[in-house]
Amino acid sequence: MKSFIFYIVVGICLALALFAYKAGSSRAMAPEPKPAVTPSTMVRHSPMLGRIEMGAYAPEAAINYGIDNPCLMTLDDNETYTTYRKAVRESYGADLSDMNYLGLGMPGWQSRYQWFENWLLRAAQYGDPTIALEPIGKGGYGIFKDSPEMRRLRQAFEKANDAGVTVWVRFASESNDPSNPYTVCGSPKRIAQFRRSVRWFRAYMPSNVRLVFSPLLNDLFIGDMAQLPRLKAMYMPGDYDRIGGTLYATTSVSIDPSFTWYYNYMRKLDPKTRFQICELGGTFENQAEVSQFLRNLKAGKWPTVDRVNLFAGELNPTAIENHGHFGLVLPGERKSYLCSIIGQQSSHTGGAQVAQATVQSAVRDNSLADANDVPLAAPIATMPEDGNGWRSDAMTLVGKVIAANAQYHTFVILVSDVTDSSGEHVKLSPPRKKRVYLEPTAMITSSTRTIDRSQLDSLKGAVTEVTGWDRGTGTPQYASTVTIDRR
Repeated sequence: MKSFIFYIVVGICLALALFAYKAGSSRAMAPEPKPAVTPSTMVRHSPMLGRIEMGAYAPEAAINYGIDNPCLMTLDDNETYTTYRKAVRESYGADLSDMNYLGLGMPGWQSRYQWFENWLLRAAQYGDPTIALEPIGKGGYGIFKDSPEMRRLRQAFEKANDAGVTVWVRFASESNDPSNPYTVCGSPKRIAQFRRSVRWFRAYMPSNVRLVFSPLLNDLFIGDMAQLPRLKAMYMPGDYDRIGGTLYATTSVSIDPSFTWYYNYMRKLDPKTRFQICELGGTFENQAEVSQFLRNLKAGKWPTVDRVNLFAGELNPTAIENHGHFGLVLPGERKSYLCSIIGQQSSHTGGAQVAQATVQSAVRDNSLADANDVPLAAPIATMPEDGNGWRSDAMTLVGKVIAANAQYHTFVILVSDVTDSSGEHVKLSPPRKKRVYLEPTAMITSSTRTIDRSQLDSLKGAVTEVTGWDRGTGTPQYASTVTIDRR
C-alpha cells in the first residue's frame, strides 16, 4: 500500500546523494560516523508489549521534529539520528526498536550500503533492527547472485555480525502486491524466481541475517481470487525464520479477524515458525480498532507473535483517497494515541544510575541466547516481575569474549555464569552468547593490563566480568563495569 510513496522517497534520496557526490569529495573522505550512544536513550523505556517486542518506522514523528524523511541517507548523521530517536520516544512513549527500507539493484548502491551499515550499528542500541530489502531495480530478482553489490551488502551484515547484531530482513516485502515492480503476480515463473532468490540469499548471507516472510495481508482479503494460492506457492517451511506480513486497519479490512484467519492458516502450513507483524497501521478513523488489536496482542491472543513493527505515517495517495489519512499521531498532536498502551515507563529512569559500580538491571526471561542465538527456554533465575513485565535485579555476567569492536564500543561474550544481587548463582551449560555495549561512563579494570575504550579489540579470548543493564529479549547488555582476565 505504501509502494508509490516509497519509490518517490527513494528517488529523492538518490538525487540528493548524487548532488552531494558532485559537490566534492570532502564528505567521502570524512571519517565514518559513530553511532550516538547516550545513557538516556538506553534505559528510559521498555520496548516490550507484554512479551512482544515493539518496533517502528515513524515518518510522522520525524516530521514533528523537523526531519522530512527518516530514510537511511537522512539518518546517516549522529545529530539527526539522535533527534529521530527522541521523536520516536516522545511520540510513542517508548524506545521502540528501529525499522527502515533499502532498495536493491539501483545506481548509487555503494553509498546506500554504507548508510545501511552505519544505521545497523546505530539502530542496534534499541534492539534487533528490521530492514525491508526491496529489489526495485530494473533487474528485479536478478540482483540475487554473487556480484560486487551483493558482496558489499554481505559485508555490511558481517560487520553487524561482528558486533553481535541480529538483523531481521523482510525479503522482497509485499511482493504479492501487483503494483510492486518486483511483484510475483501474473506468472508462476515469478513465484519460482522469488523462491530461488530467498534460498540463495539465505545461504549467501551470514548467520545473523534472519528472514521474515512479508506479504501484504490486506490484498489477501480485497485482492484478486489468486491471492490465496499465490500465498501458498510463495511460502515454503524452512525458508524463513519468522512468518510476517503488513496489515492496515481500513474501511475494507478489519485487522483482528483478518489476522486471526492468516495466523491460523499459516500455522497449519508451518506449525513451528513464529510470527512477526512487519507493518501495523491504520487510518485515524480506525484508532480504536488498532488500539484494541494491540491490547489483544499483549493479552496473548496470538501466542507465537514475537514482534510488531508499527508503520507510523501516511501511505500512498491511492490508499488515502480510498480510505482516508493514515497515522498513529492524530493531526495537531505530538503524542500517539497508543502511548497509554505501549508507553509504559520502566522503573529505571534517568541516566545517573548507569555510572554506579553496580546498577539495577532489567532482565527478562530468555534475554540470553546460546552460541547459535537460540533463546533459553527457561528463566536464568527466579526473580519476580514488576507490573510492566520486567525482571528487575542487579546482574553480573561472566564469560569469554568471542568478538569485539572498538569503534562501536561493543563486544560479544559467551556467558558461563550469572549472579543476581541476592547472591543467586546460575552456571550455564552450554554457555550463552550475549552482546554487550559499554556505557559512556563504564569503568574497565584489569589486574594484568591497562585497557581503555579504544582497545576493546584486544579483549578477544579474555575472560570478562560484566555488570550492567539488560533491556529485554534480544537487546544488548549495557555495561557499567568490566573486569578483564577475571580468572
